[in-house]
Amino acid sequence: MTTIIKLYDHQASIHAQYARIVLHLAGIEYEKIHIDLPLGNLDPSYAKISSTLSIPALEIISTKNNNKTTLTDSRDIINYCTRRTDGLFPKDRIGEINTILDLIYKANGGQISFQSYAPNDRIFDVTVNTIMSSLRQRKLRKLAHKESNNLNNIPKSPRKKVYKSAVERLDRPIGCIATLDGLMQSANETMSVLDEKLSKSKWLLGDEHTAIDSIAAIWVQWIVYNNLESIPVTPRVLDFLNQSQQRSEWKKTKVEWVIPYIKRRVYFGICVMIGLLYLLANKFGSSLLGVIVFILQ
Repeated sequence: MTTIIKLYDHQASIHAQYARIVLHLAGIEYEKIHIDLPLGNLDPSYAKISSTLSIPALEIISTKNNNKTTLTDSRDIINYCTRRTDGLFPKDRIGEINTILDLIYKANGGQISFQSYAPNDRIFDVTVNTIMSSLRQRKLRKLAHKESNNLNNIPKSPRKKVYKSAVERLDRPIGCIATLDGLMQSANETMSVLDEKLSKSKWLLGDEHTAIDSIAAIWVQWIVYNNLESIPVTPRVLDFLNQSQQRSEWKKTKVEWVIPYIKRRVYFGICVMIGLLYLLANKFGSSLLGVIVFILQ
């Protein structure tokens, strides 16, 4: 083996799922390295790997000269797999495939999930969009400040640039962030294109399954998970999803929706907090002041 491939991954990331399923279809062996979210991707060790701090990232290491190339976008990972493996996508349909990918990425399944679910679950909304968002921002700004102070004599330090760019993204105007209405409009457009193509053949490009079918099926699965009346899923697209779920690459990729994963983490954290408060209450009696003093110390 002249190349070592490492995928920095999280099981509940839709973009990591795109990467995993295409790597599997391409027959590319890789080492999977789990990055815990929502804070693990901010760690300085990961900042050395990913210039965007995003999940997934694919590190390609040549064993001949130890050269490293890192891809920090799932679409770039898909393109890499296409170059490595003949037949992954029909070469004469690349324009059509890119159009479908453009639609899928514009109708971001992850953003639709968060933005549509949060208003319906107050605990989830407060925990994710207030508490965890604040913790992420605080940690990111702290790391950026630390790197800036420690590396003043190394202005081109990769970590310094990574954190500076991440903070700049945090400070973007609200208008730069896709709205739920815009995302749902894009999702309906994507669903219409998929349905139209499936009206002509079993799979999106014809009677033979290709990697674009697997990617599209993951996106459809996330839309189905959301169960939004404003994004109807046609029977034809549902049948396409059911057929995709029977394939071996689907089972090995382990498609998982992010919302239940986060809810498990949130409610586990709440249970831990309640348990700690119970122990503290036993220690200090019913005096809330005693508990607060203990925590502040």
